Amino acid sequence: MARSLAVPVSSALVLPAPSLQSHERVFSMAEENEVVNGKHRRVQSIQVQRDGRLVEFKRDLGPADDFLGINELLVFSLFEDEVQEVMEWAEAHREINAVQPFLEEVAANSTLVEDAVRLEEQKQKLRQQNHRTLRKDSN
Repeated sequence: MARSLAVPVSSALVLPAPSLQSHERVFSMAEENEVVNGKHRRVQSIQVQRDGRLVEFKRDLGPADDFLGINELLVFSLFEDEVQEVMEWAEAHREINAVQPFLEEVAANSTLVEDAVRLEEQKQKLRQQNHRTLRKDSN
C-alpha cells in the first residue's frame, strides 16, 4: 500500500512576524474577511521567509463592511516579488473593485451615445435646410 507524502499544513509551521521589510520576498499574500475579537474585519496576511522559516505578518485593514463589493484576494508569489510590490497590487485591486460599481452605474445612466446621435441628427437637419451655409464636414 502506497503512503502519502503530503505534509498537512499547520499554523505551527508559520510563525507570527511583528513587522515586514519592503525588500523581503513574499511567499503568499491574502486579503480576506475574518472575525477578530468578535468583529468582522478585513485582514491582510503576508508570508515571507526568515531564517529558513515562513513567518506571517497580519494587518487589520478595517471593518469588513468597508470592503463590500471588493473580492477577497489571494496571491501566490512564491518568493518572486517583494513585499512592496505585492502590497501595491493589493491596493490597486481594492481601488479597482471599489470604483467598479460606480463606473457601472455611471455607464448605465449615461446619455452620451444618445446625445451624440441627437447632435448628428440636428446637424444633418440643418444641412438639409440650408446646404449653402453649412458644409458637410462641419462639426
